[in-house]
Amino acid sequence: MTEFADPLWPHDGPPPVPIPRPGVPFTEEELEYFKRSDEAHKTQSPSTRDPRICVCGHPARAHTDFSLSETQRGLREMGRYICQPSRQICPCKAFHEVLRVEDTRTFRFQTKGPLNAHALFQGAKRSAENGHEIEWSEGVVCGICARPRDTEMPVYPVALKAPPNGGISQRATPFNRLLCWACYTRVLAGELTGHERF
Repeated sequence: MTEFADPLWPHDGPPPVPIPRPGVPFTEEELEYFKRSDEAHKTQSPSTRDPRICVCGHPARAHTDFSLSETQRGLREMGRYICQPSRQICPCKAFHEVLRVEDTRTFRFQTKGPLNAHALFQGAKRSAENGHEIEWSEGVVCGICARPRDTEMPVYPVALKAPPNGGISQRATPFNRLLCWACYTRVLAGELTGHERF
């Protein structure tokens, strides 16, 4: 065999490339090679799918702790941390799982306020519109009063301004929480900063 040796391609010379050639169809042997190569790649590279979504509204893989990218790996080794769901950088500083989803690709929005303007809400809405399954992670509670989330007492995503003043932010911040309606209205009214824990 030559320097192009590929155990899945029994001929000398380089294996075919799956790029269409105008007017020249692929042979059955080439199509079979593509199929075998794809299957071999899938068995050598187990799925790296991670269904977890952070309270900031972005997938686990967007966070330095769980990213597979070389850049994020380098940052992790230097002790630095970022959340980068796409071209944007989210100010989230610590991954906190709140959802598990079938497809994380819809969780790439930017927070532009609380509730339905939060990246978590936008991603969940888009995921539901696409017919993907979404489920709450175990132990999700209100970030202030710690009452468990359920159908009677839902929790809502909120970005908070920095302590000590706190309050509701209209943009992405490092401080994201899920709040029950009672605690949300108290933060909105200025009775609480949003950083309390009872």
